[in-house]
Amino acid sequence: MRKAKVKKYRQLKEKDSGLRKISYMRKHIMLYFVIAITGIAAIPLPSTLTKTFSVPYTTQYIQSSEIELGETQINQQGSNGQGLTKTKLLSPIFAYIIRKSGNIKYSMQVTTETTQAPVNKVVANGTKKYQYMWCSNGSYRYYTNDQFKNALTGFTHKSPDNCAENKAGHMTQLSDAAPPTPTTIYKTAPTLPTRTTTHCYNDFLGGVTCSTY
Repeated sequence: MRKAKVKKYRQLKEKDSGLRKISYMRKHIMLYFVIAITGIAAIPLPSTLTKTFSVPYTTQYIQSSEIELGETQINQQGSNGQGLTKTKLLSPIFAYIIRKSGNIKYSMQVTTETTQAPVNKVVANGTKKYQYMWCSNGSYRYYTNDQFKNALTGFTHKSPDNCAENKAGHMTQLSDAAPPTPTTIYKTAPTLPTRTTTHCYNDFLGGVTCSTY
């Protein structure tokens, strides 16, 4: 009876020892598993994030002698270009899983490039002007040569009628030269009729002789 109890005690002790060993192995296996998963999750993986952006155009101003002073004209409409930003990321695997909700800092390299160049807007400013304004009464108004040297001084078709303001009729034309001097036309005097005198006398033959002069 005693031997049976001893045997049973040994069996229980061996069983308990086996369970402890299994539990110990399981703990180590779980620990190794966690270490392995953590190591794998910490492996950095590269990725590239691309975004497009707008490249604004600029406005270029030029001068044109074909447009009157004070006027502007758009010679070319502008349009924005397009650029591309490439962000190279180097982040651990677990960051890809939680980055949508977590504040994960990545190792980044950002590069930008222009994929479509912008087209600049071109605006022409007029410089055309006139020195003389012709009037309907034959006179003219003008800026002196010294005044006309100023790039902003001169007549345009939007200028006030300087002829009317000075009671010289109305503006007929703008020019870079004075109008020609008016020419006086003289009428030819009429031809007067020639006066004639007729004188008659008796000749020696008994007739009448008349002379006209």
